[in-house]
Amino acid sequence: MNYFFYILLGLTIIYVEFSRKRYFKIDHLTLFHGFFFLVYAFTPIAIMFIGDEAVADDLVYGKYYLDKDPYIGALIYLSYLLFLAGYYWRYPRSFLNKIEFKLMLHQNSIISMMPFLYSGLIALLIIYIVSNGGLTQAIQNAELIRGGELEPKYGFIVKLLKLNILLLYYFYYKLFLERDRHFKVEYITYFTLSFMIFLTHAALINSRGFILLTLVGIYVITVIYHRKLFIKFAIGSALFALLFIKYGDPLFRSTPDLVNYGFDTFVNTLKEKIAIRDSKEGTIIANFAHPIVSLHVSLNVAGISEEFRYFVDYLYALMGLVPNSIAPFEDPKSVSALNTQLVFGEEISQTLPGILALFAYSFSFVGILLGMFLYGVFGGVLSEFFKNIYEKYPGYIAFIYIISFSYGYFVFRGYPTVALNSQFMIILANLFLLMFSRIYIKKRSVAY
Repeated sequence: MNYFFYILLGLTIIYVEFSRKRYFKIDHLTLFHGFFFLVYAFTPIAIMFIGDEAVADDLVYGKYYLDKDPYIGALIYLSYLLFLAGYYWRYPRSFLNKIEFKLMLHQNSIISMMPFLYSGLIALLIIYIVSNGGLTQAIQNAELIRGGELEPKYGFIVKLLKLNILLLYYFYYKLFLERDRHFKVEYITYFTLSFMIFLTHAALINSRGFILLTLVGIYVITVIYHRKLFIKFAIGSALFALLFIKYGDPLFRSTPDLVNYGFDTFVNTLKEKIAIRDSKEGTIIANFAHPIVSLHVSLNVAGISEEFRYFVDYLYALMGLVPNSIAPFEDPKSVSALNTQLVFGEEISQTLPGILALFAYSFSFVGILLGMFLYGVFGGVLSEFFKNIYEKYPGYIAFIYIISFSYGYFVFRGYPTVALNSQFMIILANLFLLMFSRIYIKKRSVAY
């Protein structure tokens, strides 16, 4: 029975995506569809065909539940239909049409702030590198830090550096898309600085995903601006991305040997790590399996052996944004820690639940249906807001992509704390723009 609903879900997503009217060629609903199709349609079908060996060893505890829920495909499909109902509900969108935004921050002012911003970013980068033993040592420690085996000094700096991605996208837009000639030298300088900071940032956090997703952002921004998909480039990039997902991690882990011992040692280390990785992981499906495995687990334990969370994770995420020096707070047990314990068997690393398991931990299948409807409503409001603001301020395109990607990526992660923390600087930047904006309520026209 699940086969039928997974296939039906995939076909419905494809139909909706290619038949709907849209303002942007790629928007946040496209990104939502991409992630939802991948983790809740394609992956479960692949697991059914390949078997449990398609799921990585670190999910072995959760695999116990995979064949226990004959109704789960129908539940996923129903949750998607409720998401669409919320997304296309016109009533919440109508409020945005009554509001007018006027940005008072002009281009001259933005350019004049850049020397201070980049000086701050470079200073933060230097502080982080020096505090963690220099560039080589900091790169070598990156994998230990990601695995939770080592606590970096001034780790909060990594979050602050994400502001650079916004600047990278903005100056890419100004230099290569809009091609504004008024500040050409400044645009070239700042784009180059942003790209160098991005490469250093990527090396320091040892994240293949960070590199891929940043470069995907440049492609999506180009598509939005030109209203053209560049199909050949997209296919080639997708093939490269699959290879990078598979072999990017061994490449990163071998990079310190390139710095310390030379190219020959680097190649030998890379070969060894690829062999180790291939012996541990059966298929690439393992990279996308945790949301569907977590969903099966959550529906079998929420309200039974584990208490319902009643959407408290959103409150924890908001409280976590407040510095501990102002309001000390500690999440008693995050949904990520709970999910890791249930799926993996031990509280090590993180096994993120995905959006449906997050809602299931909150209130079982009722939580899934309610949560997906409200997530759709939120998406519909975003759609209207992005359309309205892009028509007046095309430079907002950098924000549009970052927020749109986060909206879609939340399907895969399903952890509000991580979602808010990863976009902390984007939230601050938006608040900064609001400080220099005027917000009007449109007057109704009166007919006589």
